[in-house]
Amino acid sequence: MNIFGNLRKSEKRVLEVLANSKKNLTQKEIIALTKLSERSVKYALSNLVASGYLGEKSVLSDMRTKRYFIQEKYNRTGNEDDEFELYDLRVIVEKAPDKNPDGHKVGDYFDVIGGYIRIPYNKLFPLYTLAAVLPLLPAKQRETHPNDWMSTDERVVCPDPNCSAIIRIERIGTRKFKHSEVTFVPLKRGEKDE
Repeated sequence: MNIFGNLRKSEKRVLEVLANSKKNLTQKEIIALTKLSERSVKYALSNLVASGYLGEKSVLSDMRTKRYFIQEKYNRTGNEDDEFELYDLRVIVEKAPDKNPDGHKVGDYFDVIGGYIRIPYNKLFPLYTLAAVLPLLPAKQRETHPNDWMSTDERVVCPDPNCSAIIRIERIGTRKFKHSEVTFVPLKRGEKDE
């Protein structure tokens, strides 16, 4: 997978130019090679340095000119040891009264995959029920201690006092993710699993 998939076009272009260069480049050289505006290049460089993709070296003592280079720890294949697993979840209406103000129907569901919610096409899910379930989802996506209530409790009651629908949160599988693909914040030394 390409770890640069979440970057803006200008940031990708700057990284491509730097990766194909045999030397460290100044900001003016990057502007000329990318054919981007000075403002776009400055913005891209500051984001890439802040996120750890790029390093910078001062050329002049007054710090007006800097040379930019791709950090060695970020290469086109990404880090091999920055993987982690999350559960995919299915949030499903398990029980609902025949007449309810929220329109719950037994079997209605949505899936949680990584940081995304997927609701089946042309289906609806009540906002207030979603608001009640949402804070639990990141914890349910992660492995928890067997004695933790988050490992055993899987049902949530609709918060509407006129509705008694029961919503079940199921773990339906696991999926691997890479830290470098879901955030710009680099791993710090000692935070990786050794």
